[in-house]
Amino acid sequence: MTDYSKHNIYLGKYQERLSQTRFDVPTSAKWRPYLYLGEDDNGGVFWPSDVSPQEQFVLDKERFRSIQTDEITQTDKIALILEEDDFWPVISFMSVEEAERLIKKLQQAIEHSHGGAV
Repeated sequence: MTDYSKHNIYLGKYQERLSQTRFDVPTSAKWRPYLYLGEDDNGGVFWPSDVSPQEQFVLDKERFRSIQTDEITQTDKIALILEEDDFWPVISFMSVEEAERLIKKLQQAIEHSHGGAV
């Protein structure tokens, strides 16, 4: 079973650069929200937030039947993941309330960026 904490940073792909003060993640990496459904025999089960899990459930009942939930799924059902191709260097879990606060803060930042200085 995977032990996730609230915020997770995975450096595997960047091991050769760890002695540097900082290193650049390629600009092709993108933030993407996922739903965290729990775990199956292969580890964490994450679902793209733009696709309903119920849609796939019909096609893959056995896999979803084997998912075990853990403490994170009780409150932190949303995962904000930095994707770099097939590597996820950052996985951060948040509750619905935290996601709503982030939406508001992002909206404020967008509004301020259109209107000038913050």
